[in-house]
Amino acid sequence: MESLEALANRATPASFKNPMTEPLAAMRVNGNLSFAFFHGAGGKNYVIPMEKEGSEWKVNSLQVQETP
Repeated sequence: MESLEALANRATPASFKNPMTEPLAAMRVNGNLSFAFFHGAGGKNYVIPMEKEGSEWKVNSLQVQETP
């Protein structure tokens, strides 16, 4: 699996912009994996994978996905 540092080195500056404009709308959990759903500008909706480490949820990807 490619390291987050390697992925970040290939990312464009625009990809680091946070699209989140409101608090989390929902989080779907299945064991130690989950998906956090949130709203962004212009009525767009997004999801990002999360992973549980110990007792904390942490982002599991550098890239959010727009949802329909």
